[in-house]
Amino acid sequence: MAQSWPELGTKETTAPNALELISQPLTLPCGLTLPNRLVKCPMQETQAQGPWFDPPMSTFSNLYGLWARSSYGLLITGQVQIDRRFLSIAGDVCCHERSPESAIFALWKEWAQTAQKHGTPCIVQLAHPGRMSPAGAGIRPPDMRALCASAVPVELGDSFLDKWALEKALGIPKAMTVAEIDEVVAMFIRGAEVARDAGFAGCQLHGAHGFLLSQFLSPRTNCRTDDYGGTAEKRMKLLQRLVTEIRALCPPPYCLSVKLNSADYMAAGQGLQIEEGLEQVRWLRECGMVDFVEISGGNAEQKSDRLRPSFSARSAEKAQVMRESTRIREAFYTEFADRVMQMESDVPVQLSGGFRTRRGMADAIYSRSCDLIGLGRAAVLEPELPRNVLLNPSYDDEGALARSHQIRGQWFARMIPIKILVNDYLGLLHPSTRQSKNMSSDEELISNAIADTHKASDRAIQERQDKGLEALRNKHGEEERQLSDQHQSTTKAVSQELSERPEFWTDETRAAIACTISRMRADTETRTSQLLAENLRLRELNESLNTTIEQQKIELAETADRCKRYEAAERSQTRAACQISDPHKTLDEAQKRALAVSVDALMNDTGSNCFRDFDDPRHMNLAAVARKLQAGDYATFGEHMANIKHVRNRICRMRPGSRASTMLAKEDG
Repeated sequence: MAQSWPELGTKETTAPNALELISQPLTLPCGLTLPNRLVKCPMQETQAQGPWFDPPMSTFSNLYGLWARSSYGLLITGQVQIDRRFLSIAGDVCCHERSPESAIFALWKEWAQTAQKHGTPCIVQLAHPGRMSPAGAGIRPPDMRALCASAVPVELGDSFLDKWALEKALGIPKAMTVAEIDEVVAMFIRGAEVARDAGFAGCQLHGAHGFLLSQFLSPRTNCRTDDYGGTAEKRMKLLQRLVTEIRALCPPPYCLSVKLNSADYMAAGQGLQIEEGLEQVRWLRECGMVDFVEISGGNAEQKSDRLRPSFSARSAEKAQVMRESTRIREAFYTEFADRVMQMESDVPVQLSGGFRTRRGMADAIYSRSCDLIGLGRAAVLEPELPRNVLLNPSYDDEGALARSHQIRGQWFARMIPIKILVNDYLGLLHPSTRQSKNMSSDEELISNAIADTHKASDRAIQERQDKGLEALRNKHGEEERQLSDQHQSTTKAVSQELSERPEFWTDETRAAIACTISRMRADTETRTSQLLAENLRLRELNESLNTTIEQQKIELAETADRCKRYEAAERSQTRAACQISDPHKTLDEAQKRALAVSVDALMNDTGSNCFRDFDDPRHMNLAAVARKLQAGDYATFGEHMANIKHVRNRICRMRPGSRASTMLAKEDG
């Protein structure tokens, strides 16, 4: 059951430290014991190949083998779809009608063994995308519409690209009949049984992020008036039916989890609101059939997630101190989670999204915001993060944090319907179709997707330009017609005047008239040339703007690359310092040189009073250490390495332009 910690500020007992908190085992109601509080969140691997989309063990062996030995408390697989006609993106694994057959079932057993071979339990996330299934992602024919609780299409925006992407990828879904609902229930049950028989520890029902179960739970997409909609209680019927029937067929110690939205985070009065979301979680925690609930939020239609942790990625260069007066609100959905944890229930709650530091994770557990910590992007950027950093006592609380995963370039992403375009392009170009398109790598696939996105944007820009030029041409044509009419009327008037007065019809008169007509023609040609020059300047301006955008993209990419290289160098130097922290370990020449450079850099930057600015109790005489270096005495350096690493980190953070920082960065490079 969930551990009950003393209230902050009480004298009942000393509060445990951050490492103890996240390392604490947790026993779920079904009897399954998790070795610690860190959970690898479900994500989409997109590696399966059609038409059956079975587990691709050629790549999963390495991927899940890496996560298995990384000391997570629980692994949740990527999305496993239950109907191969409707995938959220091509490449999703699917549990289908032939999965229980021996040849395919052997892949499921191998997957379960690989993911759990080091003792970490693993459960399978079962999902159905509903109306979020793009055309071409599954095996359904082109004229078959996606399914939803009601025929409510996805709304992304009013721009040309939004409408184009929506029409191309999703269309208008079909309201499900009761027979189709029964079929989906049977498919979910089949997925739960395949996971159980293959050796997985359990399953999780995906009821968040606008997928099918979430579509039944949200009043935005559930406009039904039968037993499955119309009231908040009836909107829960499909989820309640799945929980009840799966638990009846898969009793404990099989773990049954549900992932739910805290809210849809849409405009007031639209979508699932927080109060209704709380009642849905309350039923799950009080029904006695669910072992833990994962809290998430949002869907493809939300305009703003309104999710802000108390400090951003930029300020989290070191972890804050966990104390009574300041709560470290590092994760998303913490306010909702606080209200959930106030319910009278022993069912644990998992909070996912936004966690980076050991202290932030420990604070969420200690303050009873949650019982389990979900790691998503961090598990991709640093798969071995729990074992190497978060659960590693060699890292103090200040240095135990994940790599920043701030997404740059969002200003450009807002200009295009990226949620649909990337899903559609990457879905249609999944591994099963690469052979027909002569694609051999993920880099080529992504490059083509980005290129297609740019082409769509270029087409929209070109259309705007063409419309502007067409308007100019129409304006110029009208002016030319007016000049021509004026010319003809003048000529006609002169001809009539001359015909009435033949005495003026002389060679001089004819020459004067011809000269006037020539001037009028010249004026018309001059005006036409000016208009063409104006069109040319407009085209040059558009080309200049496009060039500027491309340069900004290149600069963003270069900046991101420099950040990655700097973080890698810093992590490598820190771990190298940890490796030579043993005072009895013999140092090789490279390590001696690295240590000498470190001490020399610190001395040159700070002098003998290097700790004066830091007010740090861990004093050491760097000059004495340097003299030992010069004498070749390396025997007692191990006892100083923790302090040297501490000083290095402080200088690199607090004096980024100092000589020491420059030398250390050069050494890391």
